[in-house]
Amino acid sequence: MRTEEQILQDFEELGYSVMFQNHIWLELERNDDEYIRIFKGDETYTSSVVVSMQEHKLLTELFNLWGWL
Repeated sequence: MRTEEQILQDFEELGYSVMFQNHIWLELERNDDEYIRIFKGDETYTSSVVVSMQEHKLLTELFNLWGWL
């Protein structure tokens, strides 16, 4: 299983930057109006973009790593 750091690096390769990260919240931003926000506390996320298959795969990896799935 890959680490969270490896998965986030793949997001960076897709053009995202990690804007904020702590134990309950992760925000990935591609530009000012394109983002993915993940709320670890209640196991939800919001996105301003329709996620691609690559992004979906990475989100699934994160959610498996965190024990959500």
